[in-house]
Amino acid sequence: MNKNNVYRDLKFSRTNLINIIMNIDFDLNDSNFDDFADWCHSYWSNWRSDNEGLFYNTDDLTINVVMEIYNCKLSAIKLTNDLIKTWLINLDEKEQTE
Repeated sequence: MNKNNVYRDLKFSRTNLINIIMNIDFDLNDSNFDDFADWCHSYWSNWRSDNEGLFYNTDDLTINVVMEIYNCKLSAIKLTNDLIKTWLINLDEKEQTE
């Protein structure tokens, strides 16, 4: 993640992931999404390396959404409201099972 990424210092957590998805204006600035996708990749990398205990403290749904977001950047998939809603629904399902 580059040093100018606006999310660089944001802690990797499901709550922060949801807050970003709900509050980012993807249409206004494509670099917002690129920064967010890079943050998601860093989240995944830290999860995989078990930095900060993420591997055992992060649920599968959260990691799946994190990777879907990063894959959108890699595959140049255009974001739609339906896609964003799907991510939020998936993350909400986890909350309802706890």
